[in-house]
Amino acid sequence: MAAHPGERSGAGHTLVSVIQNQSGAGVFSYPQYADDRDRNSVLSGLAAWSWTGVMLGSGEHAEPLRAMVVSGNYFDVLGADTALGRTFVPEEGRTPGAHPVAVLSYVFWQRRFASDPAMVGSTVQLNGHAFTVVGVASPDFTGTDRSGSGSLDSSD
Repeated sequence: MAAHPGERSGAGHTLVSVIQNQSGAGVFSYPQYADDRDRNSVLSGLAAWSWTGVMLGSGEHAEPLRAMVVSGNYFDVLGADTALGRTFVPEEGRTPGAHPVAVLSYVFWQRRFASDPAMVGSTVQLNGHAFTVVGVASPDFTGTDRSGSGSLDSSD
């Protein structure tokens, strides 16, 4: 593994990206991440994320998107606030798929849902599965995405 310095996220805090120095660099299984997170005694927090393609909606009206799948502690580790709603709570991450929830990026929420505050608490279909929208990230939160596009974005 190798640590690479990231952006400063505040006084005394540095975002660090850790990747593998083998073929498949940057790819960790969830069990490996969980083991590293649980054994961590150096970093203040360890979160996981991965970009993936999803379909928002269903049938002929489905829209292809680029989404970020994140660990349950992602927002806490990055010190993220929400514009509306909340981020994840621990019980939502204990059993994969048991409580499918989503936090929308601010830009995506504005563009796709016209800044509708009623989106928090509503359900969206992602790859045919119902996800409850629990929050909208703050406008200045880009997470680990240096492009600033946010965690859900149109693929065009």
